[in-house]
Amino acid sequence: MPNWSTITQADLKERFAAPEWSVVSSVLLVSGQVGSTVMDDLLTGTMDTVRGYVASCRRNQMAATGIPNVLKDTALDIATVTVYRRLGGKLVDVDGQREKARSEAISRLKDVAAGLFLVPVPDTALDTSNWNQGSGSYDYVDQIAIVP
Repeated sequence: MPNWSTITQADLKERFAAPEWSVVSSVLLVSGQVGSTVMDDLLTGTMDTVRGYVASCRRNQMAATGIPNVLKDTALDIATVTVYRRLGGKLVDVDGQREKARSEAISRLKDVAAGLFLVPVPDTALDTSNWNQGSGSYDYVDQIAIVP
């Protein structure tokens, strides 16, 4: 089993009660959009956020796609709240557990970026030797940034 993978709609669906998922799926539709496309875009954005935190630590190696499996629940905690915010902020959150889980997920990602929470090396790692991660950017070493 690979140690990096993507999060899917099926993964996210497990976070919701059946009636809740039905409402979420239908309300996410915007005129001219397909619900699955909207959901895929939300999940891609969440994975990009996780990947950004992982890439922020020089010790971490990156896969071409996906996120470390050890951060899958972290990503889903964020995605769950993101879905509700897409619904106009109507978060169904008994006792604030979903928002608390999201806050803990962001804290965990900050630990990943600081190198305090280790992630596994992907089965096939990208060559990031030409990334200039020391400055917090994703530019290449050969490029020069002029800052006023």
